[in-house]
Amino acid sequence: MDKLRRSKYFVLGMLVFALIGGMISTNVLLNQRSLIPKEKTYDFNVKSLDGNQSMLLQENPNRGYRMEVYLNVETNKSLFEYKTVDAIEQLENEIATYKSDNPKLIQVYFYLTGYKDKDLDDNAFKNMNAYFDKLKEHDLKAIFRFAYVSNDSNPTSQEPTLAQIQRHMVQVKPFIEEHKDQIHVFQAGIVGAWGEWDSGAMSRIDNKAVMDAVLAATPKDMQVQVRYSYIKENNVPNTSEDYNRVAFHDDFLIGVLHSWNTAGADRNATKWKKMTEESKQLLVDGEMIWGSANGYYTGGKAINAYLIAQRMKEHHFTSLSMTHNYKEQNKEQGKTYSMAEWQHEYVNQAILDTYDLPYDEAWFMDADGNNIPRNMFEYLRDYLGYYLKVESATATVKDDVVNVSVDIANYGFSAPHKVTKMELVLLDAKGTVVDATSMCKASELQPGNKQINVQLTRPDASKPYMVAIRAEVEDGTTIRFANDLNYVQGNNVLGILK
Repeated sequence: MDKLRRSKYFVLGMLVFALIGGMISTNVLLNQRSLIPKEKTYDFNVKSLDGNQSMLLQENPNRGYRMEVYLNVETNKSLFEYKTVDAIEQLENEIATYKSDNPKLIQVYFYLTGYKDKDLDDNAFKNMNAYFDKLKEHDLKAIFRFAYVSNDSNPTSQEPTLAQIQRHMVQVKPFIEEHKDQIHVFQAGIVGAWGEWDSGAMSRIDNKAVMDAVLAATPKDMQVQVRYSYIKENNVPNTSEDYNRVAFHDDFLIGVLHSWNTAGADRNATKWKKMTEESKQLLVDGEMIWGSANGYYTGGKAINAYLIAQRMKEHHFTSLSMTHNYKEQNKEQGKTYSMAEWQHEYVNQAILDTYDLPYDEAWFMDADGNNIPRNMFEYLRDYLGYYLKVESATATVKDDVVNVSVDIANYGFSAPHKVTKMELVLLDAKGTVVDATSMCKASELQPGNKQINVQLTRPDASKPYMVAIRAEVEDGTTIRFANDLNYVQGNNVLGILK
């Protein structure tokens, strides 16, 4: 009986102890929450991403090096040296060739040659849809162009009539709309060999009618690139709602300026200066000559990487072909081409300063602040398009109000186009957004620095919250900044209010 009584007392004692312990634990938690100040200024320690981590930025969308592929829409084959190969097989081979370079963009030519005298049929759309399904599977965005002429030695044999072009553009409009999230930018294409609008082809067709058909076939929020700036000037009125979405691609980059460049070869010309200004708001693609043509245009030497970089900066390029002048299939025996040479073109801050080229100082450093070797292939890879970094960030809280000040630097060549949300957000402990405020328009983040001040509201002043930047593009993909920060569900966490 005494043993039973002692057992009851023991159990009762344990229950009382647990109850008291629980009360103490709860009070401790409550006291911890009450320690979060109602008023405080936070100076967030936003460290730079060191140079050895900069490969993380290659995952950022809508910028950088790109590949090139072809589809014969009628036969489902590729073209040129790949004409006996299924188009999707060529796509897979291209992806494998450049896997280590990790490009996120790919130029896609759809040749409508077999339909130059007739409407597109079910087979055409079956082949086109299958191709875009494969692009989506590989998480690639298309720099997309339709063309008719692949045989530049006899172009008129493959040219369609204007009426057929117009009919095809009407037919493909729903297709473009359906796949618009997979299209980085649309290129006017269609006219001339490879869709490059050579003067002979332009003289044989109504240029404005073609541009009207292309613009009518593409969504109003999709940019359309033209090969020469005068195509835009001559065929798209500056009062048109389409004018500001007509962008540029330059398919003849050789370092030195050339009359075949998009705005010609005269930096003092009005059209050159106009492209310089307009390109701030536009997607701009570039392409060097084939490496096998270096002997003719560059005396067999590699194209000057610094001159290319200066041009990229001046006209705010967002992408550049790595299919040209790098790993070409039919390269001369034992010959390396320009981009491969650039991998041995070592660069430092002083050289970039000489050419007035932008860079993030941390890009040259390892985690311990030691210099690391850098080359011009890496430089162009990382600074094409945007390169966003938070230089400093502070937050002042008073009760539920959070005033945040952020200094953002863009060391890239262009603004982060296609960003639909550029927000400062508050996250709870689970990473859920509890408040968000627009920071600025993406177009305002031009190369250079921008100071941003916004106000957020914390739902409960007694709870900790994370302050973060979220930059989101059209398909929901997010942008990582060049900072060594926690990257939580696409949010760049600046610090914690605690």
